[in-house]
Amino acid sequence: MKMLVVGHMHSNPQNREVFQMLMEEHEVKITYPKKWIGEFEERYFDENGFKKIKFPFTKNGYIPFLKEKDEYDLLWIDEEPYLPQTYFILKNVRYKKSILRGAQNILKRDFFRNILYDFVKKRVDLFVGVGEGSKDVLEKIFEKESKIVPLHVPDEFFLNEDKNFSKERLTLGFAGRLEESKGVFLLIEILKNFKYDFKIKIAGKGKCEKNLIEFLKSSKIEFQFLGYVDHEKMKDFYRDVDIFLNLSKDTPLWKEQQGRTIIEAMASKCVVISTKSFDIEKNYKGSAIIVDYDKDEIIKNLNALFENREKLYEISELGNRKAKKFSRFEILKIVSGIIKEYVKPFIG
Repeated sequence: MKMLVVGHMHSNPQNREVFQMLMEEHEVKITYPKKWIGEFEERYFDENGFKKIKFPFTKNGYIPFLKEKDEYDLLWIDEEPYLPQTYFILKNVRYKKSILRGAQNILKRDFFRNILYDFVKKRVDLFVGVGEGSKDVLEKIFEKESKIVPLHVPDEFFLNEDKNFSKERLTLGFAGRLEESKGVFLLIEILKNFKYDFKIKIAGKGKCEKNLIEFLKSSKIEFQFLGYVDHEKMKDFYRDVDIFLNLSKDTPLWKEQQGRTIIEAMASKCVVISTKSFDIEKNYKGSAIIVDYDKDEIIKNLNALFENREKLYEISELGNRKAKKFSRFEILKIVSGIIKEYVKPFIG
């Protein structure tokens, strides 16, 4: 089978790993228009046949444009919420079957989107979401039954040895876009009121970065602020963290989905405390501490962990087991099963 995998401009490059494993059985070409550096400030790479169409009214001022000469048995558009790019891919690539994996978690409708939705619905054979939330949104938009293919955790994030939770001071961790929806102001309130001795390590950038740094500098908290960290280097971040805080808050324009930092932290044997955002409770209840978006409840759980260090080992192991269900080998099984069921019978 001849397969083309096209990632959108905000896909993490490590998403390619599962598709690279398919190369053992199929002829697979993988192409992404840009390198991910986060926060919608990506550098553009004219690579692998992509060109650039300028559109001043779009978020990035242009649309990546791909035109392929070859014909493919399967076109897989990966983690694609960006409809203009989807349109040009479907219009300019010759293929027999197509699958679109979506990470869109908000149902948006307007005149322009509805035109594109109709076009995409006719051209895509199967829609898959990264979780229950995106699956539901895809089904509402395109009125077709969808499947789930989660994003995987790269091998290097998995930690085999136990963390040392018995050390004198534990390290809290926080990573991601430093914005209100990611819980930056909630984090500040937690740090103001948590009385145990601890350190905190932070990775990320965003609109609330200044507020967070100003607070940390004015406090007596020992902190390490790393700014933006390349995804492949985040494994080192997690290995220094004992308790990882995910404090996402759903908004009308954005909702947390699979919670990639959560599953990566669990793979690295961090104990995770996470707010109940969108799919998070359904995905990780029992393997992480799931709480309301409430400062006092989070501090109460932190106190309990600092007072009972043995509980940290127990939750760490449960989280690590859960993360293994998202390894590239487990996700490969799902992808291969979908190809076997939805593609191979129809391509001869």
